[in-house]
Amino acid sequence: MYGRRRVGKTYLLLKLLEDISQKSLYYFCLESKNVERLKNKASRKHPFLEKLRDDEEIVLEEIFNVYDVVVLDEFPNWIKENKEISVVLQKLIDTSLQFKNKKLIVCGSLLSFMKGEIMSYKSPLYGKKTLSMQVKPLKFADLREFFPSSPLQRLVGIYGIAGGVPYYLKLLPQKGDVVDYINSDLKKKGSWILQEADFLLKYEFRETRKYKLILEAIALGKNTVNEIKNYTYFSKTEIMPYLHNLKEVGLIKKILPFPHKSKKNAHYFIADNFMSFWFRFIHPNLSYIEEGTYHLDKKDYYNYLGNVFKDIAKQLLIDLKPINFNKIGTWWHKDKEIDIIAINEETEEMLAVEVKWQDLKLRDVKSIIEELHEKLPYVQWENDKRKEILGIFGKRIEKKARKWLVSHGYKAWDLEDIKKIRKRKTN
Repeated sequence: MYGRRRVGKTYLLLKLLEDISQKSLYYFCLESKNVERLKNKASRKHPFLEKLRDDEEIVLEEIFNVYDVVVLDEFPNWIKENKEISVVLQKLIDTSLQFKNKKLIVCGSLLSFMKGEIMSYKSPLYGKKTLSMQVKPLKFADLREFFPSSPLQRLVGIYGIAGGVPYYLKLLPQKGDVVDYINSDLKKKGSWILQEADFLLKYEFRETRKYKLILEAIALGKNTVNEIKNYTYFSKTEIMPYLHNLKEVGLIKKILPFPHKSKKNAHYFIADNFMSFWFRFIHPNLSYIEEGTYHLDKKDYYNYLGNVFKDIAKQLLIDLKPINFNKIGTWWHKDKEIDIIAINEETEEMLAVEVKWQDLKLRDVKSIIEELHEKLPYVQWENDKRKEILGIFGKRIEKKARKWLVSHGYKAWDLEDIKKIRKRKTN
């Protein structure tokens, strides 16, 4: 099991073990004395284990003799102490555990380690796993479980800083303006918002300065390699390894224009809402925050939510399935862009959607549809055969505008359509 820190892996594991607590052992790995600490914890129920010498192979084998399920949480920490622990576990799996009904669960937040040291073909544990699970953040539609009485617009503001990370969602208040909360937290000694990004980056990388500058560039809309290069003053050859590492640990994503995927036209985006928020507003203003003079402007935060809303719209369209599409993405070419393109390759249908984080009136939707029609001929996919379906996803679409869209064969969605998804899931 793996996933970013704070996403709820440990909580899920402990819930899993609740019903089998007598036959299970949970251990959180540290960077030193793991075999001694593991033995001491296991010996609370089985005192004879305390007499074993501190040998990893001996201790683990005896532990599996008395426990059916063993969880090693933050397992990369143990690998840091002793790289041979993976070899020890491999031997144990191949011999003592091969024909027994035993389960070993290794879990980690250090994605580079989990993918490289454990899941890659070079790892001694490669091919030994019976299940691999990545715990991902919650979707926007799930935020209602944390904030049952919050208006949908407030949930978008919450999602802009917390994403779907349960730890952050629990820190945010049930009521009140999100920006007011952020400004209040930044003035506190030990502000979690101020410290969190450093904590996450230092967990993945030894030296973070250049990574921070690259992430800041991306957060500020410098999405191509050349734009990042010009912002950071790093050479292209210097940037590429950093982009690769950030992508490997899941902090950024590399997106190609869809459906015509031009590799020369790749854009980079921060994959996590909290990190995107932090490098957009916090990192460039650290001096002012330390002085106590920084104040996040509500209008600036509202504008930032425009890109967040595009991701929300994409999630909701995947749930709503206005056409039975099998691929979805974003299209751009030079100065032209369409927020969402979804295609069905069998039926040759193409859904093109513009996303607007604003209240839309009739004149607004007419203008957006006109612009969509102008851009569509540039989208290179089954141009002579495809059936084009156009739509708009707005924060709110007034009734008159929605009626016009529907009467002309266009699709229309806004935040209220989230309720339809929730009703469908509940039923």
